[in-house]
Amino acid sequence: MSTTRPQYGNFRPTRRAGLFGVPILALGGLLAAAVVGFALLVSQHWPAAVGWSVLTVAVTAPLLHRDAHDRHTWMNLGARVAFGLRRRAGSTVYRSGPAGNTPDGKCRLPGLMAASELTEHVDAYGQPFALLAVPATHHYSVVLSAAPADHQLMDETNVDTLVATWGGWLADLGHHPSIDGASVTVETAPDSGLTLRRNISTQLVPDAPEFATAVLGEIAQTFPASSAH
Repeated sequence: MSTTRPQYGNFRPTRRAGLFGVPILALGGLLAAAVVGFALLVSQHWPAAVGWSVLTVAVTAPLLHRDAHDRHTWMNLGARVAFGLRRRAGSTVYRSGPAGNTPDGKCRLPGLMAASELTEHVDAYGQPFALLAVPATHHYSVVLSAAPADHQLMDETNVDTLVATWGGWLADLGHHPSIDGASVTVETAPDSGLTLRRNISTQLVPDAPEFATAVLGEIAQTFPASSAH
């Protein structure tokens, strides 16, 4: 029986179609440039062939360099130019309300969320929830909040079961045609340990074994320093 601890996560860089990181469309342009350069060499236009080769390398080289966000140099340069043009036009400043630049004078969200509508409803358990609707695309979003337990006080089999259940839930979303997508946002913050100490104090009894009391006391003091909620 294998005792190797499973490693969770899919932290692998995205592999794109192309050759040596160059996109398919850029490869087509590079091939066309190579044909033109070869034609210049055959016709013995040496200065034009050298200049054309230098220009081709200068245009292709930025495609091979990608930053930490998997964006090549031309993409970053285009984003900076587009932002500069929009800033010069004044479209990067958002002012809502009666004195703003929104057509209806309402306090709407900026960007793509400007056309959204937020309504409140009640679920089957009588709990209120918010529904975010985008009428232009007929999409509706619901925010689900979950607070998983800390894995440090759980057995490895329970951790494996929880991870498998989470993976099964994500996989099951693909079988519902009415669901277009799901996004997960993980929020972490240092744990003060108040909840853990309160839970331990309510579980202790006067006639508890001395060893068990010492273990729980050590857990209450040490675990909050390395955990997050």
